[in-house]
Amino acid sequence: MKKPLYLSVIFSLTAVSAIYLISIVIAYPLIGLKVTPVNSEQCVVTEVYPNGWANYQNIKRQQLIYCEPSSNHAFKLEKVNEMILPTNERVSVTYKAMPASYVIYSFLPIIYFILSFSIVLYLFFNIRLSKVSKMSSYLLLFISLAYLGSGVSARGDIFGLLITTLSLYVIPVLLLEYLRMMIPKKDPQAATKKMLLLYGFVFILALITTLTGVSKFILLPFVLLTLVNLLYFIVQFHSIKKSIHFVKVRFFIGAIILSLLPYILLTAIPEVLFAKQIVMAEHTALFLLFIPLSFVYVNVKKYFLILIG
Repeated sequence: MKKPLYLSVIFSLTAVSAIYLISIVIAYPLIGLKVTPVNSEQCVVTEVYPNGWANYQNIKRQQLIYCEPSSNHAFKLEKVNEMILPTNERVSVTYKAMPASYVIYSFLPIIYFILSFSIVLYLFFNIRLSKVSKMSSYLLLFISLAYLGSGVSARGDIFGLLITTLSLYVIPVLLLEYLRMMIPKKDPQAATKKMLLLYGFVFILALITTLTGVSKFILLPFVLLTLVNLLYFIVQFHSIKKSIHFVKVRFFIGAIILSLLPYILLTAIPEVLFAKQIVMAEHTALFLLFIPLSFVYVNVKKYFLILIG
């Protein structure tokens, strides 16, 4: 059966975005420095990211390093091929001689995305999926894309920040649509138009928050949209419970909640309220690994049982 054109568009755009993000990760190790210019050639280090390349080079706060500032404002020193350390030693910024933990941290999002993307592609083009399963596929796709993009946005890459922000905002919207599928609609076309308008609004919002560049403003819509989902689920619980897909939905939604909860409670909300993360995003993001496993279990279980039966 021929697949709809929009599926090819979604997968193509996702693949192109992922290729760009992966190329940035491979080409530029995360340095993890925020600096403030003091003159045309030097900057003072104001922040050192614990898991960044600079931390392993023993670069400390308040040290002077050589840089090429484009303005007088503080900025992330990223995406450079070499640096002159405070000791006047010129070193290449590469993954060579870096600890295994740093390499794993850098490349785990790539592995996660490739795994998720492969699972979704296989299911879409080899198994006849229900609308509910398709929506869960989109969720998995955008969660993995957001995880991959987070490392690139940390490098100060504007396109990486846009992809991450847009993916973060799309996730709760997809989750909302996922829940709404459980409830019969009097006018499906009107409901579809409303969702399309919501996706358009989310895209514009992602553009605006990306251009502002303030982390708490970027995460605030994600937190609010997540709370909307929670409220909708509570209000519509009895209607959702009557759905024939309720058991599948309950399991998958539970996996998503458990996976996202550490990020929401320990990273996103503290960042919004206090401009400081209790636990860094790359640590809470590790819980996302449960989502592909639950997704495969929910969508492939019956086919596996048929094969062995």
